[in-house]
Amino acid sequence: MGKNTVQTKAWLEKCYPDSAPSKTTIKRWFTNFKSGRTNTDDAERPGRPNEVVIPENVEKTLKIIMDNRKVKLQEIADTL
Repeated sequence: MGKNTVQTKAWLEKCYPDSAPSKTTIKRWFTNFKSGRTNTDDAERPGRPNEVVIPENVEKTLKIIMDNRKVKLQEIADTL
């Protein structure tokens, strides 16, 4: 693009007035791109993965609880 952080901030605010990224975020992007990054997606991190709500699991969980309202959390986790 050939723009600096100030120009990029102004352009993004014009295009996305209600959701433009902050000046700090744009500076971080520039630093990352200069280091070889090619996108702004979050990088993989070690540790526990993000949780995902899957309708099938919600239904299974509800059924388990309705069948036995005193079921333990670990029992639900083991079933899923």
